[in-house]
Amino acid sequence: MSAAPAPYNVSLSAASPLFQYTPSRDGDVLSAWNASYTDSSIWPQGGAAISPPTSGVAFRRTQSTSARVSITFEGSALYLCFATGGAGYALTLDNALVKTTIPNAASNPICAAYAAAGVDTLLYSEGLGDSSSHTALLQVSAATGSEFKFFGGQVTMGVTTNGKVVNDDSNVDDQDSGWSYTPTDSGLAWDRGGHGRTLFNTTSSFDCNYGATVLATYTFSDAGGVILRGNVWPDAHAFSVTLDDKTTNMDASSSWEDGQAVFFMKGGLDPTAQHTITLRDFNSDVPDCNRGRVCCVALDAITLLKAGSAYVRRVLCIHTMLIDYIDRSLHPRPHLIPIRLTQRIRPCKTTLTRSRVSDRLLAVSLVQ
Repeated sequence: MSAAPAPYNVSLSAASPLFQYTPSRDGDVLSAWNASYTDSSIWPQGGAAISPPTSGVAFRRTQSTSARVSITFEGSALYLCFATGGAGYALTLDNALVKTTIPNAASNPICAAYAAAGVDTLLYSEGLGDSSSHTALLQVSAATGSEFKFFGGQVTMGVTTNGKVVNDDSNVDDQDSGWSYTPTDSGLAWDRGGHGRTLFNTTSSFDCNYGATVLATYTFSDAGGVILRGNVWPDAHAFSVTLDDKTTNMDASSSWEDGQAVFFMKGGLDPTAQHTITLRDFNSDVPDCNRGRVCCVALDAITLLKAGSAYVRRVLCIHTMLIDYIDRSLHPRPHLIPIRLTQRIRPCKTTLTRSRVSDRLLAVSLVQ
């Protein structure tokens, strides 16, 4: 029996193209989502590039009566951070209403970076299928006096590690010789630069010759998951990512130089197989993206998620009758008794932190 995927948390800023905003991801705050920063109230009309403040974080805000943000992902959990401002909202995941919240959102590590911006809600859903595709839709009804602010969140995805913890030390920079960039002709080739904030090794590679043949490709193996990060800045718009034979179309439009953002993530990969990931300055849903403007894409780096050296410690359920033989005087907290794999253990559906007398189950720490 193969080991369950190892959980790995991926933080997503509001600027991540994985979030799809409607009516628009950056426009007039009265009728669309507006790209903003916590330390500035300026919106660069006309798409003029404005360097972000030295402190503060990016977010999206809206005063529209009908605004939406959605995300499609594979993973076991989704967490979203926002400030309601008195606006109405509803989150559905796979068409089911989600109402579960975590108190004190501003002090929770998932949302703590947005405390100064007034984050007040952490909405989440857990226990999802790791290998299944899920779609979450956040619908917002705001107004001039009740502005809604969206900060991003976190996805927990499953990484194939054969029972080991996830090692995320393998980062492949855009300057790595393993990348293949096309075209290579003078005047059309990818440029190298340092635009944007928080870039890995302070560099990115970009191209603005919008078209299906403008791409950056990397082939890898020995990884159970992958994260591709790109650069978001005012000239970044429609693009696509292809992993093996599946293509995902996205949009990175922003009036700010937001810098590094997660463009793509995928867990559950076969570490023994060879995989190819391609970033393309083209989106088949927007074939005329470059009409009247430049339409660019920028690569920062990819992270290859591999198996670490230690095993994952999981919480499992076990009937109390199976551990009655243990000397309770030596274990005053029997719900923390280590249980070896040689004993009969039934996995929990949810993590338990205390005895559940009604089910006569105890949470135990699994020692591998």
